[in-house]
Amino acid sequence: MNILLALAVLLCQQDENPLVPKYPFKSVKITYKKTDKIDGIAWISGVKQYMKWIHMRDGKVEREDVNLSDGTYFYDVEIKGARREANKQWHRGARIKADFAALDEADRKKFAGSLEKLWNRWSPTFALDFLDDKIEVKLPREEKVCGRDCQVVEIAQFRATYWRWKGTDIVLKMESGGVVLEAEKIEENVAVPDDVFKAPADAEMDDVGAFDLPEARQIFKMLCGREAKADPRAVAVKPATIKVDGKTITLKDVTFQTNETDDGNFAEIRSEGQPWSLEMRFNMKKAGRKDLAGKTFTLKGEDEGFVAIVSDKVRYVTKEATIKVVAVSDRAITLAVSGKWMKIEEQDEGDPKKSDMKVDDFEITATGE
Repeated sequence: MNILLALAVLLCQQDENPLVPKYPFKSVKITYKKTDKIDGIAWISGVKQYMKWIHMRDGKVEREDVNLSDGTYFYDVEIKGARREANKQWHRGARIKADFAALDEADRKKFAGSLEKLWNRWSPTFALDFLDDKIEVKLPREEKVCGRDCQVVEIAQFRATYWRWKGTDIVLKMESGGVVLEAEKIEENVAVPDDVFKAPADAEMDDVGAFDLPEARQIFKMLCGREAKADPRAVAVKPATIKVDGKTITLKDVTFQTNETDDGNFAEIRSEGQPWSLEMRFNMKKAGRKDLAGKTFTLKGEDEGFVAIVSDKVRYVTKEATIKVVAVSDRAITLAVSGKWMKIEEQDEGDPKKSDMKVDDFEITATGE
């Protein structure tokens, strides 16, 4: 596991997401102590996160890692000499938030009230990464790092120790594999430069397979020993079917949520499950959910949005798309989708194979508030 990458991934959305506590600041800049092996800096402002790590060898820069999140996407950039590689993927915090919203009220409260068990394993999302492993963790003790109260978590399998800022998911100190990373300066409520959270234009989408069950429900089962109960107000929706490439694809458990960013108010629609999942995102401009009925959105670039049907080896992605909102209720939204599509096939060696593909127009209903 890339430990520094894991630290960045843990910084999830906060808005109505029980897995991440509210931060005690509007923004923060954390400067880590420079050593002969590593140098680092972090910026956090609401759902936006930025971390930069400079790895040293023999007094020279070996590589730079930049991890950036806007709450919708997570970006991972590696720079080594003249080589630069940039990837992005859906932020798992958005998926967890949508799934948590589908639980009934009693199980939401039970979920949130039991999270301390997972925080004692460093963090809820970290524990989720190791659902099938027995992680040996010493009971946390408390110490101060850079003047902040921290819980100290030791994980035997990794021979690693983490000092987590109490009440947050932020690691202020880490010891692992002979590398020591420790904050030396923390500046709260500071102005953040405009370019810090700018998404890398060259980042390529890196699709990550969904879990067999939605993530919040997996965590609930870990905590409570039983399956979570669905919200009784939830709307029963038949699975959607899509005809593409000589096959019929079935999509289940499709959810809808909105995410406000500096670039607009985005609708995000996803499905969980295997072997196929759906990823859809489009800018609603200034429209609110209740204003969507009857509106049509044309997507001609990724900044405006896209639709993707994804499996482990193949993706069908729109080059252009038209999305019409057929119906909207308090608990569901129905969309009609048409467009020009591209088939992207992963190869054992070399770059993915790309070709134009016909995908029949389809309707899909997603649930969520």
